[in-house]
Amino acid sequence: MKTKVAAIYGKRDVRLREFELPEITDNELLVSCNSDSVCLSTWESGVTR
Repeated sequence: MKTKVAAIYGKRDVRLREFELPEITDNELLVSCNSDSVCLSTWESGVTR
């Protein structure tokens, strides 16, 4: 299964990319997390410095 992620690669380098999820085993759980905000400390460390 494929999903899209916004990944921080470095300063001022945030990329949207497609990511292949590994197969889920019997003792694992796939969780979907949605957010409409960014933690300011994460934003500052990845984008503005």
